[in-house]
Amino acid sequence: MIGTLLNGTTVVIGAFIGLLLKRSLSEKLVESLFNAIGLCTLLLGVSMALQSENLVFVFMTVVIGTFIGELIRFDNGIIHVSSFLKRHFAKNNPKFSEGLIDSFFLFCVGSLTILGPLEEGLGRGMAILLTKSLLDGIAAIILSVRLGNGVLFASIPLIIVQGSIALMARSVQPFMTDGFITEISAVGGVLLMGLGINLLELKKIRVSNMLLSLPIFVLLYFLIMR
Repeated sequence: MIGTLLNGTTVVIGAFIGLLLKRSLSEKLVESLFNAIGLCTLLLGVSMALQSENLVFVFMTVVIGTFIGELIRFDNGIIHVSSFLKRHFAKNNPKFSEGLIDSFFLFCVGSLTILGPLEEGLGRGMAILLTKSLLDGIAAIILSVRLGNGVLFASIPLIIVQGSIALMARSVQPFMTDGFITEISAVGGVLLMGLGINLLELKKIRVSNMLLSLPIFVLLYFLIMR
């Protein structure tokens, strides 16, 4: 789990750097940087989604996951947790929840989130996680300049998600085929597209309610696709 802990640490360091730079950067520059990360997130999401060899299955998974998420109002639970943290750690930051949730999606939805800890857990080194750590650290700087200290707390779910994969690597390895990783990354790509649109403020998409698409994908993949 050393690579995952390093990844979480780079997010924290990046967020602190962003908070320190916040007062010294002009609003125009901050907006430009934020637009840049929004565009990159959108591009990453599109590229991940288009790698799918079964877009109909990806479409079906996202629709079902979003339907269930909206039905049970899944985002309310996430908002409740972030509001609890905000009351205790960031009363003066109105964008705390936005920073936490947006950062969580950016750091935890993608193929590197699976491949990195999987490789480390199987004893194949930390090369992927080192690359991801660098990318996440840079993103954390930009996000925290605009959204504040909520970005810091995204390191917690990042460590939980990646740490769990690393610890279970040998058990789940037989199921982590190239096809599985490609298709679940495509689903994650759709979520990143939604996040990119949100970051660019083109339209407000409740990406949190789409999160259930990932476990729905896993269920349907092993029931239908295998």
